[in-house]
Amino acid sequence: MRRAERGARLREGLIDGDSPTAADLQIAPSARILLNIGDLRPMLEGTAVARIAQRFFSDYPGDVPAGALPESWLPA
Repeated sequence: MRRAERGARLREGLIDGDSPTAADLQIAPSARILLNIGDLRPMLEGTAVARIAQRFFSDYPGDVPAGALPESWLPA
């Protein structure tokens, strides 16, 4: 899904609306795991996907410190 499409889904309330949707519950667990990876966390913090993940899985154990992923895997 392209960024514009994601934005449209947010505005329509299909993602991150007042009531959880199937899309929220499909996205949230994976996004919550990604938020535990220090190298990826800065890219996700403050986004709708992070909001959804923390809304449904606020207390999620584990932390992978930044520097665990090869730099070549990350955007410059």
